[in-house]
Amino acid sequence: MWKVEGHRMEEMFLKTDRRKQFIERIWKKMGKTRYSSS
Repeated sequence: MWKVEGHRMEEMFLKTDRRKQFIERIWKKMGKTRYSSS
């Protein structure tokens, strides 16, 4: 049970991370890199 839960959490984190990268790529493509203050 713990293994399943851990895997699910890991999957969720991976999905959110991938989504973040995807959004950042779109933002950069649109030329709005200023939204990230780095």
